[in-house]
Amino acid sequence: MLPEFADPLLHAELADAGIHGLKPVAPLCMGTSNQNFLATSQGESWVLRVNSRHTTELCPREREVACWRLAAAAGLAPELRFVSGDYRYYLSRYVHTEPPWHKRYPNDLKTVRMLHELLTSLQFLPKTARVITPATQWQHYRDLLAQYAPTFDAHQREAFNALLAQEDKIEEAIAGLQDSQQLSFCHRDLNPHNLLVHQDRLVCIDFEYSCVSDRRVDLATLLACHTLTNDQARRLLQLQSYGVSARELAWARQVYWAYAASWSLIMWHKGVGSPNWIRDALYQLHA
Repeated sequence: MLPEFADPLLHAELADAGIHGLKPVAPLCMGTSNQNFLATSQGESWVLRVNSRHTTELCPREREVACWRLAAAAGLAPELRFVSGDYRYYLSRYVHTEPPWHKRYPNDLKTVRMLHELLTSLQFLPKTARVITPATQWQHYRDLLAQYAPTFDAHQREAFNALLAQEDKIEEAIAGLQDSQQLSFCHRDLNPHNLLVHQDRLVCIDFEYSCVSDRRVDLATLLACHTLTNDQARRLLQLQSYGVSARELAWARQVYWAYAASWSLIMWHKGVGSPNWIRDALYQLHA
């Protein structure tokens, strides 16, 4: 049995929630901020998620749970059946997607339609109490990096200096977006691994960074992370970018890669990330 399934406290809490005999089937996704396992209980398939303690200061778990349940109530996320008292374990409904979304980008407009519908539906969710503007998020990352800087090794220090060299450009982008903020519910991590196909529509998981923020950053995230064709990207922009100029989209892209670089450096410093992640993000910031 996997160690995660041997935790007696977990099974005691599951039993209190009416869930008995949870058994492991296979690992699904072993990420940096959480690990996911396919499991069964009483003939039903579930995903047991084990949250990493490395990301606690970046991801208030109680806020994530609230956002996940808000999305699930609207049919935009799998049912979140159980959350342990310490927020270390989640149990959600398993959604079988074959092939995985990140491996399927058919050259047609169905992909665009599904992405557009997901983005639009997320934007119309009720606004939560957690509001994090691009300026607030950048300052939070900046403060954490300054806190860690004295203990960076030489390579991490070099990466940090390279990020700081882009700070004027990043702050210009943030200021540009702030002049015309378009605040709505945002997922803020719509990479392909967090999207699942359920009943011919997209749903999402991992609401660790979800909050009320600038919707243009969610759009920029999709365009940055998904290998869409030029025609698909153009069509998604036509559907989504009402009132969004090309310059605003460029600013949102800068903000996304600033987030990515900061998060990557923090994870690298904690010993759970790869230096390649921040190198890729810095390359995109330079582009």
